[in-house]
Amino acid sequence: MERINPDRGSYTQRELLPLLRVKPHVLRYWEQTLPLVRSRRDDAGRRVWSAGQVRMLVRIRHLVVNRGVSVPAAGEALLREAGGETARVKAGLEGVRNALVVLLIKVQSRAGGAGVAGEAGEAGEARRAAPREEGDPPAAEEHSGRTDCGIQVESLVDRGIIPPCPPDLEEGEYRAAPVRLVSRSGEGSPDSVPFVYSHLFARGEPTRVASMLAALIRYRVREPGPLVIAVPEGEEPLYRSHFPENALVLGVPRLQYGKIRYDAPTLSVLATIASNRELDRYMQRHDRETIYLWAADNPHSTVIDYLSARARHERSGLVLGVHPGVTGYRLAESAGLYLPVWRPRFGETARCGRWLRESGAPRYRLWLRDLARLDAPGVLVPAAAGPSVWRGSSWDAQVRLVWPDVPF
Repeated sequence: MERINPDRGSYTQRELLPLLRVKPHVLRYWEQTLPLVRSRRDDAGRRVWSAGQVRMLVRIRHLVVNRGVSVPAAGEALLREAGGETARVKAGLEGVRNALVVLLIKVQSRAGGAGVAGEAGEAGEARRAAPREEGDPPAAEEHSGRTDCGIQVESLVDRGIIPPCPPDLEEGEYRAAPVRLVSRSGEGSPDSVPFVYSHLFARGEPTRVASMLAALIRYRVREPGPLVIAVPEGEEPLYRSHFPENALVLGVPRLQYGKIRYDAPTLSVLATIASNRELDRYMQRHDRETIYLWAADNPHSTVIDYLSARARHERSGLVLGVHPGVTGYRLAESAGLYLPVWRPRFGETARCGRWLRESGAPRYRLWLRDLARLDAPGVLVPAAAGPSVWRGSSWDAQVRLVWPDVPF
């Protein structure tokens, strides 16, 4: 096999296939499954891979073809080798799939009720019972199903907020909604509040996740300004110790279906944005009406907000950031929300997902990409070179590989 030149800038597909000795459709499948080896486009529009990615692909080929390992397991093995992770990662492989497969539920938008993502316990009850302050925007959800243990899924079904689980639900592959491209990005907007959320999908020791996230944001965000950090409910004090006082650290609840509690980051974040009064006051204080959802750990999710200005002109109040992909447009893990328009449509947003059965248990799942069903268009945003982050129990190792210059 030809040697890989580490000083070489990039390899095209024509140059890569003889090295790997696989068909083009196999290479495309590996890219779709493992974000670390996804190609980028050069100035001529060709798909290219770095020398480091080629070395990863050669190793993946050996594990898959010669050792009979599945592609996802090969990706995990590669990360353990590159990042020096211990055998504890191997024990968490099943959890990785559950973390990547985000199971989400939502709540309907109505004016005048308590926030969906309100605080638990006596302090939360006191806040929910407190009268609204003059000038407060209306909260989005009156009948949220919110309990001290999170959001009760059955309550959302009983109130017609989400559809009931079908009795004949079967295991199946999840197919997200296609995104409709409407335009390329224009100028960035300084009039939104950045809202960081993607780390909620990561698994790891909370203090470590918080400190690494703070280092990423310090590295990427050069201009001081308003910033919202979504965190697991109950971990607000931990995260506040890592961020400046002007940032809003906002707890988001978990879900409970039957006796099972589980994380549903996208649902929890959207429910919080739709109804949380603390967020309302923060937006008012900074005189903002739009929120820019972005992923601090993903280099393809740009810090510059190219979306919120466009969201003001959409009837859904929502746009999604996208990049060109192998099989269509790929979500850039970013979205713009114009709250005066989007909040009244939160109930429709909740019904964009669907029920699936996974590992024998029914879950109502919704991805950010599914909001395309709300007639949310895609806006083409600038793409970064290099791989993305594949979240799960290996998040720590992947972030270090993708962001080698960040002083963690």
